[in-house]
Amino acid sequence: MFYQGSDGLSRNGTAPFGMIFPWLLVIFTTIAFLANKRLLPEKLMLLKNVCVIALVTFIPVALITTPNYTHWNLVAVPLIILCGLGTYVVVKNLPGYVWLVLLLLTVLLPMTNFVHQYFQPNSSYRTGNIRQFSMQNTKKINQFMENKIKSRLFTDPVSRNFAYFRVYQKPINHKQYLNLQEKKPEFSDRMGPIKRYGYLRNITELNSEYRAKYDYILTISKEDAMRIEKRYGIRLKPVKNFHDGKLTYVLNKLSDK
Repeated sequence: MFYQGSDGLSRNGTAPFGMIFPWLLVIFTTIAFLANKRLLPEKLMLLKNVCVIALVTFIPVALITTPNYTHWNLVAVPLIILCGLGTYVVVKNLPGYVWLVLLLLTVLLPMTNFVHQYFQPNSSYRTGNIRQFSMQNTKKINQFMENKIKSRLFTDPVSRNFAYFRVYQKPINHKQYLNLQEKKPEFSDRMGPIKRYGYLRNITELNSEYRAKYDYILTISKEDAMRIEKRYGIRLKPVKNFHDGKLTYVLNKLSDK
């Protein structure tokens, strides 16, 4: 989770950058772990030992829970402190120009990587199966699907994407909205639909729920379509194209191979 920068939950994930840069985590935390009394003053050595103890005591929690960022704060906070102690050791024992270069590299390289990924046509920050799909195109697809009364549209994940489509669907009151969800009352266990909302279905339900004569799926590239065909053993037939900046979304009809 620290390496990928995401706990896998759409509301919390910040992939591919997490709470601590992977380079800082590997380099400076390792230095802090290896540092002895010769490199750290007595009070900082005590702080290091407290952080190590905190990490060890988290092991039982990791074995009995399905952790998200809330749980992992018990690990993230000690690791951040250890990164700071490792940085202190480097700054104290290397010439000024060396640690200054290292500091600049740890800032500039991740930022360069982030900027490069952000401006890619298929960037996970701006696109996805239908993430950040323009509202104009969302309206067009919603109109298309509302004319297909028996059809479903598969997307990934429904928990994030349903809100875009709800804007253009017929207004419903709060009680009707809750009836479309899988769990009630609203805040008892989950927030928002997980696998279905109206005609929307989560792509993980493709094998169990799709009907070859009725259903559709949205893809953002030929590679995306080929991956879905190979993984689920189906065939996709392009029906409509939707242009969104440099991207071309394709609405595909599902059929058996």
